[in-house]
Amino acid sequence: MRDIEDDAMAEGAVEVHCPWCGEPHTLEPDGSGGASQEYVEDCPVCCNPWLVKVRFTTSGPADVTLERAQ
Repeated sequence: MRDIEDDAMAEGAVEVHCPWCGEPHTLEPDGSGGASQEYVEDCPVCCNPWLVKVRFTTSGPADVTLERAQ
């Protein structure tokens, strides 16, 4: 039986768009941090902070959303 971390590692890269400047960026979610994760990461283009929210399920790709971090 596969667990959430196995599924997450199999999903690969997810394309997102910066909520500040709109530029595309590729994130590679890592399921080893748990099924539900939140962290802050800076945009590599405009350097503004993102609040990254990642949710892993047992089926389908990881759900990744970005919000403007303060």
